[in-house]
Amino acid sequence: MTIHRNRRTATHSTKLLSSLFTRIQFFRSSDTPKAPSSTRSADSYVLKSYIENGRTYHCFKAGKYFLPNDAKENERLDILHVLFFITFGDKLGLSPPNQPDAKVMRVLDVGTGTGVWALDYADAHPGTHIIATDLSAIQPEFVPSNVEFEIDDAEDEWAYSAHFDYIHARAMSSAIRDWPRFLQQCYNNLAPGGYTELQDMDVLPCSDDGTLTTDNPLYKCTNLMRIATIKAGCPFQDHSELEIAMKNAGFIDVTIKTFKWPQNKWPKDKKMKEMGEWNHLNLTKGIEGFCLALFTRVLKWETEEVHAFLEGVRKDLNDEGIHAYWTVFSLYGRKPFG
Repeated sequence: MTIHRNRRTATHSTKLLSSLFTRIQFFRSSDTPKAPSSTRSADSYVLKSYIENGRTYHCFKAGKYFLPNDAKENERLDILHVLFFITFGDKLGLSPPNQPDAKVMRVLDVGTGTGVWALDYADAHPGTHIIATDLSAIQPEFVPSNVEFEIDDAEDEWAYSAHFDYIHARAMSSAIRDWPRFLQQCYNNLAPGGYTELQDMDVLPCSDDGTLTTDNPLYKCTNLMRIATIKAGCPFQDHSELEIAMKNAGFIDVTIKTFKWPQNKWPKDKKMKEMGEWNHLNLTKGIEGFCLALFTRVLKWETEEVHAFLEGVRKDLNDEGIHAYWTVFSLYGRKPFG
């Protein structure tokens, strides 16, 4: 099922770093974005959420995705967007379609979340038509005329009317159960010469000086997340696994670029410190949502157990004596001509 949610009015700010929270207020014009009236009556359940352990989750294909879709998580997603933007040197991605002079007609943004990446790409490329999909109807109501939001499951069979020049997917590592099939669908739906880009992070943190150990609550937490996603059939994929899968799907010129996200502002390097500050905000706002559904549904923990455990995790996130970081990456490949 696909529900189209196209809006033909308003503009979108591109001043990412100077007005993040103004942007969030602009996007959040209502707690429940409204779909066109032609689809709301027949498919209203798709646009709704349900409450579990004090957080809200998508009703469409309920339970498939373990992160919530409430205001707290949406704010985190916008913070994550800024974090990637800083990491990539004030770019929305590192593949050729992100160059200012790129000739891109059609773009697919898979797992768009709040839609902020799609909106920024639309601003940077006003002649490009962007289709952005997600399981949750959490995108803003008013968007530029070249952006179309759809409620859709990226793992269903794709039936788009035309090929894309660029397919973008961010933070989808454990949201896709069959990566070879997903990447094959990307390949099949690209125009010759088109690119697919994955932007993500490896799930397990590490440290170069031994200040993070396997006994730290932070490491234990991420390892439990890893175990839970394996049990749930949607394991996190690290960058080396995805690189192999992309090549196996037929992509050429496969390129991977890696970065480090510190857990807080412990680094001395100015840019690393800045990324650490943003990532600390990302993690502290997100850690409850990362764990609640996974730990209660899959690991069968009680809600109170999760909250008690996360107290230790938050202490690690705040501890500048722990020099932890995650490997973050942009992975992209091109569909050959001919």
